[in-house]
Amino acid sequence: LFSRGGSDDFSLYGNASIERLPSGGWGWRAGAAYDDSFGDERAYPVLAVLRDGDAFTLELGWPRTRIDWKVHPRVNLGFDIAPAGGRWHVVSDERDGAEFFYVTEAWRAQLLVQWFITPHWQVDAVVGYEFDRSHEFEDDHGLRIDEDVDSTVLYGVNFAYRF
Repeated sequence: LFSRGGSDDFSLYGNASIERLPSGGWGWRAGAAYDDSFGDERAYPVLAVLRDGDAFTLELGWPRTRIDWKVHPRVNLGFDIAPAGGRWHVVSDERDGAEFFYVTEAWRAQLLVQWFITPHWQVDAVVGYEFDRSHEFEDDHGLRIDEDVDSTVLYGVNFAYRF
């Protein structure tokens, strides 16, 4: 990164929204975000109907829908669907430093279990499905590749420390 990196290796993303969520009731969120969730960097609207209940929370909206059930004081079960794209700057060793962007587009639906081990430590187990996937990049000869790829199952474990 230090010898070949440049401004294309850094991105600034953000979102701004207004939210109304009364405790234990229905609410809403409206705003805008800028990131690479849809592949290339772009701005998009953020809209959602929200529900905060004793046993569950709901975010039904665009581009994310999520529901979480509190099955135990320290365990949540959840479902989430959202865009799962990305964009990376590539410097090719095979092509003497040629540069291009590797762009992925996808949607991800996932089930997750969140276990709050302590007030600060958390572990999540995830099983998901990525669909409507495509990859756009250049091969070792400089030819542009823009391919739809098969859907796939994914698994994950995340550890987090919350301050």
